[in-house]
Amino acid sequence: MSHVTKIALKITDLDALEAALKRIGGLELRRGQNTYEWYSGKGVCDHAIVQTKKLALNYEIGLKKAEDGSYELMWDPYDTRLLNAVGGLDARGLRREYAASVATRQFYTQGYQVSRSITAKGEIVLEASR
Repeated sequence: MSHVTKIALKITDLDALEAALKRIGGLELRRGQNTYEWYSGKGVCDHAIVQTKKLALNYEIGLKKAEDGSYELMWDPYDTRLLNAVGGLDARGLRREYAASVATRQFYTQGYQVSRSITAKGEIVLEASR
């Protein structure tokens, strides 16, 4: 059964989200897109994450602005291509890449150089140096 639900992630930095999506691949942020597609039609949003490879029905993730100024992510996890791209029902891959992008951007603004590696368990390791 198809339905819309929230991804447990609050977005506060759209540039970091865009960088995370580039690392994931196959997804892009469309700023100002005010609808997102899901099984039963379209939902209302402020921005959308879309799949770059188009098929007949392309599920998308909607970003809706919350009262605190952050964005909540709304989606229908029924599309397995989108589900796999973000790292499962809990969007583990998207959450991990977004957190790494936010941290990297903060290090850069403080004058650090950042190197990145991935452990055997798939964890992202950032090392900051001056």
